Amino acid sequence: MLSSQVDPEPYVGHTDAVEDVAWSPVEPNVLMSCGCDSTVRVWDCRRKGGSALTVDEKHGHDLNVLSWNHLVNYLVATGCDDGSFRVWDLRSFSSGEPVARFHWHHAPITSIEWSPHESSTLAASGADDQLTFWDLALEEDPEAENAVHGREDLQGIPPQLFFVHQGQSDIKEIHWHRQLPGVVGSTAGDSFHMLKPANTGDGPASAE
Repeated sequence: MLSSQVDPEPYVGHTDAVEDVAWSPVEPNVLMSCGCDSTVRVWDCRRKGGSALTVDEKHGHDLNVLSWNHLVNYLVATGCDDGSFRVWDLRSFSSGEPVARFHWHHAPITSIEWSPHESSTLAASGADDQLTFWDLALEEDPEAENAVHGREDLQGIPPQLFFVHQGQSDIKEIHWHRQLPGVVGSTAGDSFHMLKPANTGDGPASAE
């Protein structure tokens, strides 16, 4: 039987419940946490006295989930109770300003994860029963804007949002397949879906 040891000295810093943690993909002694105190904290296991770096998002909402980019190890994404998610660059973490902020979901973010195959791509799910796919390398495209001109159903869609998957209720968690590029599994209160999103080319985002 395997045995384990629990370090009696806790990591103290958050002032409310801790919601998620993630290990650094490159530093074996470094991890990150987020919580209901609206803070994101970077910890060094060799130092128990407090977090090495801390940023307060200062919006009064719980931070539910985070994901560390394994291809660009200085990028981290965090998902919030207000339906927004942010992308942080650890090289400028102490400034307190994310490098990107998106607010498409209109209910709490329940899961977020970077693609293991495309460094600029991530997926997020929300309590609004949407699973969204984002490519942060995409920028404003005047031709695409002209193509959707006059279509109210496509107005206000961020250019980085390239696919929306619906059809599940109470989405819990999402994960990219490590061996099959682009394949994602999502669990929900009513089902389990496997899908591979694609940009259909009929606007800045497609919905299934």
